[in-house]
Amino acid sequence: MSSSPTSSSPTTTYSAKCTPTATPCYSVAFENLAASIHGDDYLSYILTDTVDECISFCACRVGCAFANPYYDNNAKNTTMLTCAFYAGCHTAADATNTGGQSEPDGSLSTISSSSGYCLKSCGY
Repeated sequence: MSSSPTSSSPTTTYSAKCTPTATPCYSVAFENLAASIHGDDYLSYILTDTVDECISFCACRVGCAFANPYYDNNAKNTTMLTCAFYAGCHTAADATNTGGQSEPDGSLSTISSSSGYCLKSCGY
């Protein structure tokens, strides 16, 4: 299994059918980096419109502990966020995927606005 998403098709796109039983609680691990997480505990990814959708989808997914939304800037010029999921929490030190995948037009993809959210118990 790959340790980070590539330019292949996402597993799914966000769907309102996935609704956490409560508002997810999380801590912010990092914000606004030019790299996404590269980790052996990679689970999957989806495309979302917002960071909140990304975090909510992670809260719905069994085994998901960390959401990493970011823009995968490639030739498609999409406005959707790529939202990668991991089984464990990560720090900015793990954000080493800067893109670099070749696109059909010969350009290279880049990563921007990458943030990390570690889901945790709400404590109530």
